[in-house]
Amino acid sequence: MLSDRAPAMGSRTPPLPLAGRYTPLVGPTPLVAIEANGVTVWCKLEFLNPSGSTKDRIARHILEKAWRCEEVGPGSRVVEASSGSTSIALALQCAQLGLHFTAVMPEGVSDERVLMIRAFGGQVELVQREAGIAGAIARAEELATESGAFATRQFTNPENAEAHRLHTGREIVEQIPGGMVHAVVSGVGTGGTIVGLFRAIGEAGCPPVPVVARPIAHETFGDPECCSFSARVPGVVDGITTLFQTACLPGLVTIEVSDRDALDATRGLIARGLPVGPSSGLNLVAAVEMARRLGPEAQVVTVFPDRMERYFSTELFGALRGKSGFMAGAEPGGQITRLGDGFVDQRRAATSASRIEMVSKVGPDGMLHVDIPVGPEGANSEYRIVVERLSGEVRPVEPFANREEWLEFIKRTAGSWKGEFELPEDLPLQEREPW
Repeated sequence: MLSDRAPAMGSRTPPLPLAGRYTPLVGPTPLVAIEANGVTVWCKLEFLNPSGSTKDRIARHILEKAWRCEEVGPGSRVVEASSGSTSIALALQCAQLGLHFTAVMPEGVSDERVLMIRAFGGQVELVQREAGIAGAIARAEELATESGAFATRQFTNPENAEAHRLHTGREIVEQIPGGMVHAVVSGVGTGGTIVGLFRAIGEAGCPPVPVVARPIAHETFGDPECCSFSARVPGVVDGITTLFQTACLPGLVTIEVSDRDALDATRGLIARGLPVGPSSGLNLVAAVEMARRLGPEAQVVTVFPDRMERYFSTELFGALRGKSGFMAGAEPGGQITRLGDGFVDQRRAATSASRIEMVSKVGPDGMLHVDIPVGPEGANSEYRIVVERLSGEVRPVEPFANREEWLEFIKRTAGSWKGEFELPEDLPLQEREPW
């Protein structure tokens, strides 16, 4: 049986495997000029990395260095606390290197992310939604201590920023016309991207203006690794990262972008054939604003951090799902029941999804809308309820044992919205109750 523990120092770890390993052969991602609102900015297409995000940079760099330093070897286990992108990248790299991987994530991450990690052979352990990424970090440290696994520690590991200094940043300097960069723009999650790019470009002789793209409203960004959504500490995810230090980024500029503008920009990029996630739209809007401030001769660079497929079940694709029943598999129409100042829209699911999804939101009319696609016959033993709150965050809830428990949950959820909602005693449930 393969050990989860890293090889002992001096145990002569074999060279990095070559057979079937393609990641060292992947070349630089393109840097393309994109025109928007009358200005041109330069965009690094990081979503073209093997796992679909810029996190491939840090995953490969950290693991290869750990292998050379004999901190990992064949059969070792790697552990990381991650909301998705870093874990996906690490799962892919571990699959290529013959390592085991465990991702520790807060409950509520999108199914797409969990499925991608598991598809690459990784394991996923969830901590309670309320614990957030801080709780995931604490659990990852426990696992590393208990099993001797190698912890990559993306929020505190300086090799995160170093990966972008050595690779992403140097690629940009070589690719951009004239080798000149006047400003570099990025959302901040761990901070590794903007710190590494700033250092690399500065070392090339043209220190750029560092620009943080900061989303406001904080309702739609689900990946704190690619883009900050913290309302308490500007530009930093809950103050967890130690990599992002403003003192190391002289002249730092912060540009605030509304969630709505970022999503609209993202959809515009997708419509132009660029399959990106929301943080790309955020970065584009901020980069365009910075280019406008600096003038037409300035060369402003940003990154498109990740790819769209990990957001299919999020608000980004909400309109498309509404048109086609995609993902939720719900039939149009359905029974409408009054719920105080809101509605309950009950629809029969047409797919074989093994859960009920209940999506709650306040519509343009200020009313609470609850959409309940119902799973097919025979799947009730696997049902789970998923609630999407106003913030865009998802909270998994344990299966309900009976009608009374379900009604109590509805009352408690509704009461947390706009005032208290009265629930009729005769409120009909779905066609087939999940218990």
